[in-house]
Amino acid sequence: MLMFTGSMTDILVGNLEERQQWDVQAFVPESGPDRIIAWSNENNATYELVIEYPFGSVKDDSGKSKPFTAVGLEKFATEGSSLRLVNLVEGDLPAEGSQPVQVLADEGTAALLDWELNEERLLRLGTMEINVELVGTTRGEIYRTIYFHRTVLEENIEVEATGVYLKLEEGGSVDGELADVSQGLIEKKNLLSGIEQLLEQQAKFMAVFVFLGIIVAVAVLFNTLVMNLAERDQELATLRVLGASTTRLGSMLLGENFAIGLIGGIFGAIFAYFGTVYLASTFSSWTFYIVVVPSPNVMLFLILTVLIISLAITPYGIWRLRNMNLADKVKDFSH
Repeated sequence: MLMFTGSMTDILVGNLEERQQWDVQAFVPESGPDRIIAWSNENNATYELVIEYPFGSVKDDSGKSKPFTAVGLEKFATEGSSLRLVNLVEGDLPAEGSQPVQVLADEGTAALLDWELNEERLLRLGTMEINVELVGTTRGEIYRTIYFHRTVLEENIEVEATGVYLKLEEGGSVDGELADVSQGLIEKKNLLSGIEQLLEQQAKFMAVFVFLGIIVAVAVLFNTLVMNLAERDQELATLRVLGASTTRLGSMLLGENFAIGLIGGIFGAIFAYFGTVYLASTFSSWTFYIVVVPSPNVMLFLILTVLIISLAITPYGIWRLRNMNLADKVKDFSH
């Protein structure tokens, strides 16, 4: 569950913080984006036009139409000053003016359609059909998305920009004039704040499961220690009789528990990852698809938790060594 939550956080928060470099998204009214662009120039803001067209469809291998959102970007970039960067995980960025038209698709779209790189597909955009070639896949989208150059959508479906990304100057802010010339506004900081509040509520719910998991881990490791000592009582008593100090035997137990905790933590983290992948695949569908990316912080937390619990129960084993009745053990050994 921790890995699932971590993956959701990376998608929702990480993608918005790191790759969406705009401050405000203004939705274009029927009159067009000219007045928004004029406001941008007057306020020394940087702008980029974008098209988000939610009426695309593509047929899967069974011939069933699947909806997607076509996004037309001003330019494609994985880093730099572009106001909307793409998280390219495989392939290349599409070239403008290519034939057939080159596009990017999110990982979910490519996986669910079994769409390979450099493979061509026929897409329907409204009433128009267009043949495209997949040249790369992206990560960070929950809903199905295919990226085009904005000019391709303008020429093929005759749709103008539906939004304007605005990067405000240092100290700049949204005013009533921008609201008046726009169909609507989304401020990145408000959107990010809402998502973080939602994740905080989810984190409180997840804390209950983490606590229960820790209790189970304590019970399992403590039971392992008790059984280990019970099976080796005779051996440990013999070592005590032969002169082995409690300190030395305690160090041996500490080393054993360290190894058990470390190995158990590593295997636990590995199984947790594959279990999360299976869980995500069960929940994933065309409308909701999530890619589980192993988080080093979560993996380290799981390993350290098991290791610390394993070391924390070692004093019980040392206490049993010190309170062992050697006379009775020697009698048992002589018989």
